[in-house]
Amino acid sequence: MPGSENAPLKHWFRAAKSASVLTGHHPRFLPDGTHLVYVNGSGELALYDLEKGDGKVILSVKPDALQTPAVSPDGKWLYFARSTEGTAVWGAEL
Repeated sequence: MPGSENAPLKHWFRAAKSASVLTGHHPRFLPDGTHLVYVNGSGELALYDLEKGDGKVILSVKPDALQTPAVSPDGKWLYFARSTEGTAVWGAEL
């Protein structure tokens, strides 16, 4: 993929139906390659369906910002850091 992991996603997927959905950072593909998890501009974790061309927020813990998502090899778990938790890693089932 072109750019760094922190490059805005709207530059990576120019053909997306809604560029505003793809404004975010730290993209991670799910192992099956059909979805992308990323941190949106509001610090929430979002899931983008590459086949349908749409996205939705899947996790928000306001006022914290979520950071650096990682997906388990089987695609069932999502791990991330919270801005107020220092180096603590959190997990959520997808």
